[in-house]
Amino acid sequence: MKKILETLENAGFEAWAVGGYVRDKILGKNSEDIDIATNAKWQQVKKIFEDKNYKVIETGTKHGTVTVIKDHKKFEITTYRLDGGYSDSRHPDEVEFVNDIRTDLARRDFTMNAIAWHPERGYFDPFHGQLDIKNKTITTVGNPKERFSEDALRILRACRFSSQLDFRVNEETYLAILKCNKYLKRVSVERVRDELTKLLCGKNVKRILMSYKRVMCTCIPELSPLIGFDQKTKYHCYDIYEHTAVTVENIPTNKYTKEETEILKWAALLHDIGKPEKFFTDDSGQGHFYDHPKVSRRMAKGILKKFNFSKQFIKTTLVLIRWHDHPTQATKRSVRKMLRRLAEKSNNIEIDKLFMMLTDLRRADALAHAPEYRDYLKQIKNIEYVMEEVIADKIPITVSDLKINGDDLIKLGIEPGPKIEDILNKVLNSCINNEVKNNKEDLIKFIQHKKDLLEV
Repeated sequence: MKKILETLENAGFEAWAVGGYVRDKILGKNSEDIDIATNAKWQQVKKIFEDKNYKVIETGTKHGTVTVIKDHKKFEITTYRLDGGYSDSRHPDEVEFVNDIRTDLARRDFTMNAIAWHPERGYFDPFHGQLDIKNKTITTVGNPKERFSEDALRILRACRFSSQLDFRVNEETYLAILKCNKYLKRVSVERVRDELTKLLCGKNVKRILMSYKRVMCTCIPELSPLIGFDQKTKYHCYDIYEHTAVTVENIPTNKYTKEETEILKWAALLHDIGKPEKFFTDDSGQGHFYDHPKVSRRMAKGILKKFNFSKQFIKTTLVLIRWHDHPTQATKRSVRKMLRRLAEKSNNIEIDKLFMMLTDLRRADALAHAPEYRDYLKQIKNIEYVMEEVIADKIPITVSDLKINGDDLIKLGIEPGPKIEDILNKVLNSCINNEVKNNKEDLIKFIQHKKDLLEV
């Protein structure tokens, strides 16, 4: 970064590191996103670096931004600017390029993000962002209602930063969030989706979900019926919404890939969203939610599609939601059956990995029950042990795992067609139930001696 700053300054311009990089530097964290602000126009920036054989990409020239690539790192360089009005609560109607860094910092969302830094000049902090970072406080630059009405996504950014950094939103900013919350409806679903996903993966997600229910329900209206919904059962000590928040909180964040963690977080958020629709009480007043995972799956599908998640993301999330409440015993047979159910629905995720993700969702769900009714946690641990044994046994889970295929059946005199698949599925079930070993010789003998298989 120092070389980038020096290049601009040697050309006669001023330049500072700004934004999240500076905030994270103060917090003692590494940051991959390096933003630089300068009084050079984007055309000048482009020429300066192209003349030195850097790769330059015009990533946002309307707003004065180009991206310079050095040593495989990306540096976003933006001209100092002043944003005009925000008639759509999303984008500035126009931008005015200016010459001083203070004016540029004044347009930013929060004081902690309105600090500039230079390796020789140090920090330039006109809005006392360092003090707010020290106090773990999120404060807007200037009037919070104006900041949020300009770009409503800043509401979610405040919530997301609070979840990630364990910062508290100051009272004036918090009240403005509640007041301007309605403007979130104007923000693109993709921008909302990305901020919600980061929020869900934050270490303080439960506190944010509980403190900003109105914000969450503006983004996902289907969450509203969960708030205050008494489950009327001794097994639950929370209403459905708080149970959901606790479940999300208990999803591990350092066990899976980034996308797998995000899938789990969304599955936790939506796993019980269908409960209100299936609720009834028996003669004793006990609450029940039979088949709620099916309803939750249907509702979650609509929500995830609305947010334009990828097909794979949606498919995997829905599988976890569908089977999160299905009983699995700590036996090889039960585990194999669940593995097969998952195998039928999986998409580019290894079956054992998907099973472990489902297990972690169930564990998080169990931790959100009343403390005296968390016995299933012990069973989950035993199921994990059995899972390891099942994998070691190398028992086939899908038809493709069998040591025979359709061609082998045709050689046995079975006519091609749907019958082939039916027979293979029956053979697979027999392997899962330990009736036959998965080697070609034994499987062929098994088929030859099981006439009922040929009478499908």
